[in-house]
Amino acid sequence: MGFIVAAATIMVLGLLWALRAVFLVCRDAGEEDTLFDQVLLAVPTAALSECSRQAESMFETAEAGLKMALELFQQYDSAKAQMVLAKKRELDQYEEQLSACIAKIPGHALSEEEVRQRVKLNLTIGNIQALGTCAVKLKKLAEKGEEMEVLLTEADRRDLLVVSEAMEELVHLLALAYHTGDLEAVPQAQALKKVIVGLLLQLKTSVVVCLKNGTISADACYVLSCVYMDCEDVLEIAQMIQGGIERTAPARRKKRSLREELTHGDADQTALVQYAIKYSI
Repeated sequence: MGFIVAAATIMVLGLLWALRAVFLVCRDAGEEDTLFDQVLLAVPTAALSECSRQAESMFETAEAGLKMALELFQQYDSAKAQMVLAKKRELDQYEEQLSACIAKIPGHALSEEEVRQRVKLNLTIGNIQALGTCAVKLKKLAEKGEEMEVLLTEADRRDLLVVSEAMEELVHLLALAYHTGDLEAVPQAQALKKVIVGLLLQLKTSVVVCLKNGTISADACYVLSCVYMDCEDVLEIAQMIQGGIERTAPARRKKRSLREELTHGDADQTALVQYAIKYSI
């Protein structure tokens, strides 16, 4: 019996490594497609598990690209700008390969929980890819600012740094909720999102006031306003990712008792206050 279990384990591990190779090897001759189908048909559960693991890596790639794009406004670096594009290309490849994989996994072999996981993947990978699109938009805006020789003040950079750090934490919280399936990170993300919305509103208003007072150039006003609008796009994507996580959570994790509602309500309010203090400008 032990020998059979060991042999089965080795076979599954071998198939997993084969599947991972599909994600890493350039699919140009069609041979990988054949291997791809064989693995999916042989062990669809393992294939789904590997897709979930790849989605986690996709989140990390999106986080890194967004972080680098926002850093360009602190100090422009053409090499880093190219890295943002490289991260976007990675995300595009992830999306293409994951979509193909998910479509080929036979649903009849999956449990209810695994079907839910597949739906969550379908709802999420496109939105993760969209974070890369936002990063590229920010990168292009940083390039435009560099071409226009826009000089941001130390205060402007400091404000952007606060927003950047808050955005990075938001994406990280959603990635955590996605990976673990733990909805406790979702209220924290919701609280942080509210704080970021308030920050962006405050900063957009401040930019307009400074332009009227003549303390900021029209070019700097344009760049900063566009940055803040692009950050709002990130928030919209974050909301869609959050919605996908909540929609596919098991019912037992969605419902709270009255006591839990009261307890979590206090905790959610505390998180809101803590984030407001942490990311104040």
